[in-house]
Amino acid sequence: MRLVDIKDVKNAFMGKCDLDEESIQTIIDEIPTTEKGGMKLIEEGLPIVGLNVLCQWEKSDLIHNSKDIYQTIMHRNADNEWISDFGVCTGKVTHWMHLPFVV
Repeated sequence: MRLVDIKDVKNAFMGKCDLDEESIQTIIDEIPTTEKGGMKLIEEGLPIVGLNVLCQWEKSDLIHNSKDIYQTIMHRNADNEWISDFGVCTGKVTHWMHLPFVV
């Protein structure tokens, strides 16, 4: 498994699809790279609906007066709910980041 070089992606798109170069560049700009890496605050923007991303979320424990922090792969649905393989998130999502693009 390796991280994909952006030039490889562009060459693959150019050879195998009917998109124009501007459309291909738009797609490439959305691919996460190490330069764009790191968690984003929810206030800085949200991923597109349906896209799986790594989320950091917190859940308060009022009985013990504590806050637990988790990281889970989730996506947003059309109702702006965060969904994982375990169901709807029961805490507050605070950060997110794209998953690495690997082959």
